[in-house]
Amino acid sequence: ENMPLAGRESLRRVLSSGPGIVGAALSAAVPFNLGRDIGNMQVQLQGSTSAISAQWLNITPQFPQLYSMHLLAGRLLSQSYGADTSTDWSGKNVLINLEMARRMGLTPAQAVGKGFEMPGITLKMPLRIAGVVADVMYFDPRSPARASVYVIDPGMYVNLSVKVRADRLAEAESYIDRTLRSMAPNVALTRYFLSDSFDDLFRQDEKQGAMFAAFAGIAVLI
Repeated sequence: ENMPLAGRESLRRVLSSGPGIVGAALSAAVPFNLGRDIGNMQVQLQGSTSAISAQWLNITPQFPQLYSMHLLAGRLLSQSYGADTSTDWSGKNVLINLEMARRMGLTPAQAVGKGFEMPGITLKMPLRIAGVVADVMYFDPRSPARASVYVIDPGMYVNLSVKVRADRLAEAESYIDRTLRSMAPNVALTRYFLSDSFDDLFRQDEKQGAMFAAFAGIAVLI
């Protein structure tokens, strides 16, 4: 049994205010889940005939800040903008990463406000670029960055990421487990430390590994 969509957002809000918890975000995928729940689509900048293969990541607005994603141009997605959260894809706002802008032949600043389409998809287009973020490695940190599109689409959320202060880990873990039992007693939830998935990959990558020096990341499969 899966947790209802409304219940997932309620769980995120409750966990966000817990002891030792810095924040929480929903998404279809988390870094280094080895490609699970990361869709790939062909996208095409308006006025161009060249298609770009991009990985498609469904997120809540809290996701970029939770994972310390650096904004290069424009703005992050927000619940305050209807075009960010709209279920109508015509004019819907998205984020892209630096590699996506590069593949489009644009600087981050030039990419903001541009529209793009997905060839072969019947949904009304175009999508609009609200902002550009730095590349985030979802696979091996030593592999090339992949063109990425970030979009708000609640129907696709299957992961809940919780950022916890390392010095309050035990307290936060206890709160998370109590909350999961209370809010989803009949749902089989799986939680794990993101650092367990990252250890081998980050062993020789101190720069990215430093994000876990003060915080611990817990992912819950919902």
